[in-house]
Amino acid sequence: MMRQETNCPENRGKLTKVVRYFGTKECEQFLKLSGSSKVRGLLDLYKTRLSDLGYVHQPRHERLVKTNANRRLYYLLLASKSDVAPKIMNWVFAQPDARGQAPLF
Repeated sequence: MMRQETNCPENRGKLTKVVRYFGTKECEQFLKLSGSSKVRGLLDLYKTRLSDLGYVHQPRHERLVKTNANRRLYYLLLASKSDVAPKIMNWVFAQPDARGQAPLF
């Protein structure tokens, strides 16, 4: 977890990598948050940046992928220039996961 002290050289380096990844300093505001607010902010920023590149067709939701121990692993999302892609991905996301659990959205 990144500490908030940006004066520490180690943290400045991590912050620089995150800013380069997102291509904007807008991510800094979300890095100061915690929990689901931080995750939601970064996901939305990521999707916005993809839209800015022309990947405007996105499904309604992203899928949280968890480990067998029920820990968050990553979010699966799709961004495409094709208007058919989100229709397919929304259908895929509506299917039960490997444990047979249907999504709640």
